[in-house]
Amino acid sequence: MQIAALVERGKMDEAEIRILQSLGESELFCIDHALYLWLSALPDTSFLQKAPLWLSLAEKLFPDSPLLFSIYHQSAERYLKNGYSQQALTYTIKALQHAFLAEQRQQSLALMVETLAQKGKYNEAGLLLKTVFKQYSTQKYVPTKELFSQIFPELKLESLSVSSLLDLASFALSLNLFEETKSMLQEVEKRSLNLLQKENLLNLQIRYLLTVNDLSQLQKLLEKYGRETYFQETLLFYQGVLSQRSANYSKAINHYQKLLQTYPHSSYLFSVYLNLLACYQSLGDDTNYSLVLHKALELFPQKDTFYLVWFQKALREGNSEQIQAALEGLQKFPQHKNRALFWSYKLGKNSEPELLWEILADENIDYYFVRSWQELIQKGYNPQEHFHIENRPLPVIENYPQNLSTQLEKAGEHWKSYLFLKEKGFYQNAEIELLFLYHKNPSAKLLHLEFVRLYISMGEYRKAILHTLYLQQNFSQANQNLLLLSNLYPLFFKQEVEKATRLFPEVDPYLVFSVIRAESLFEVTSQSRAGALGLAQLMPQTAQWMLETGKAKLKLETIDEETLLQPEINIHIGVAYLDYLLKQFEGKLIPTICSYNAGPGRVKQWLQNYSEDPDFFFENIPFPETKGYLEKVLVNYFYYSLIWKGSFAIEKLF
Repeated sequence: MQIAALVERGKMDEAEIRILQSLGESELFCIDHALYLWLSALPDTSFLQKAPLWLSLAEKLFPDSPLLFSIYHQSAERYLKNGYSQQALTYTIKALQHAFLAEQRQQSLALMVETLAQKGKYNEAGLLLKTVFKQYSTQKYVPTKELFSQIFPELKLESLSVSSLLDLASFALSLNLFEETKSMLQEVEKRSLNLLQKENLLNLQIRYLLTVNDLSQLQKLLEKYGRETYFQETLLFYQGVLSQRSANYSKAINHYQKLLQTYPHSSYLFSVYLNLLACYQSLGDDTNYSLVLHKALELFPQKDTFYLVWFQKALREGNSEQIQAALEGLQKFPQHKNRALFWSYKLGKNSEPELLWEILADENIDYYFVRSWQELIQKGYNPQEHFHIENRPLPVIENYPQNLSTQLEKAGEHWKSYLFLKEKGFYQNAEIELLFLYHKNPSAKLLHLEFVRLYISMGEYRKAILHTLYLQQNFSQANQNLLLLSNLYPLFFKQEVEKATRLFPEVDPYLVFSVIRAESLFEVTSQSRAGALGLAQLMPQTAQWMLETGKAKLKLETIDEETLLQPEINIHIGVAYLDYLLKQFEGKLIPTICSYNAGPGRVKQWLQNYSEDPDFFFENIPFPETKGYLEKVLVNYFYYSLIWKGSFAIEKLF
């Protein structure tokens, strides 16, 4: 593209002349992309002068171009950056009109929030931000929290309606902005409220006080509403919760029992039975625990929760008969079939492996599948002989991309534009064309394979994995296909991983890939709600400690967030931390993985109770997040080992 070459050399005036000349030609192939590239490269001063005319021309000349959203959105961003909020708002609305993807609509609305705030429309900005965060999963937590924190001091709370205040208070609470939540709740308390508004306020106040663990204020709140009969069901439940939080289990039981007697069909019924079980367990009252559990199973046969509670209690007590009864109940839930089969094998009187083979035959890869594999190896079997990964293309993609091109013949110039832009290395422009093609051809599932290849070229690895997952789930016989599995469990950042593991040879590179995939899905800029950063999701204070103690072999004394996000540094410290944990736990994999998520101190405490058996330990991990994380990493490790090493076995599991 001659225009792109001129832009790259900084010859902006010549590029503009060439664009104008191209507009007079009969063939307008990719001129909208050339215009977008040129506008993007213009310095701010020139852009602000030239953009209005070119934006007007673009919509007239290319009314169906998928670039119109990007052109208008970029223009709105630049006008906003330079303080022209009204023009920014105009172009944001234009961008919204041309958005053809949900993510584009989210981006436009998020930009509109910033524009409204710059215009001094803080109330409107806050309410819109709340809506965007609620409706669009692509609106990320951390930037949302930061933006609302900036907007909040300027909000005119007294001018907001009660419903708006309650909505914003709930939004602030979801962002863990506690002072902001408290301020808005106090403003609502000043208002004259109808019964429904009072109920909503009460529920939100209770949520807030429980979140910040202010039990004394919660007690006062419940006493304040105590005489209002309309709220008695809610008050009884939370009086029980308050007593339970205060470790007054007998009193909590009295409140819950009174609630059941007064409101037998209470909306809190499920939670009441769970809480009663927790109270009786804390008191060591096995008789009443069993009575409540039996009743809960009778009331909620369609839920797996109480069968799991039953199973875990029986497991702790070592009651084989009760364990087996609970497993029979769990087996009717597909997601628990492997658990039921594995424990039936583990607790069986003989060690015949038929149940283990049955788990492997279903190819539902979870913790119990991995453990079954390990058990079979220990018994001298070779489970790999019965688990085949197909090393050939799927029939549906054997003639790719010719058959995809045939499907897209009606797509006009867009497929041609995409292939041209991709070949020339204009990946972001190519992505826009490909997204537009899929928007217009949602039944062309093979486009997802093209997305995979494009996103790998762009370094957008998380997106590549997600599109591969779609392919696996939507094509028959794709579940164990090597082409898809190697893209689902890829070796991105291989050079950085190998460099780090050479310095820490006790750490298996494939364990590192497994952890990175579980932590960030290879997204370099990933940031958790807790503040963990980068590919290996390291807390800044952990990274700093690794440097200060010399456990990380880097010539750095301190580290800031920007440095920690660099892939080579992030991976190095992550590998060093894994090496430290492996040494802490004598090379045992399960406690090492759990410690990476929950911290070694907690894991050592858990091991004091369940140190003899990996499966008893797994079932009794008190943090659901850590339990899920362990399973995820083990499954990743299974696939990485099998795909890239050719075999899977763990020397020291526990």
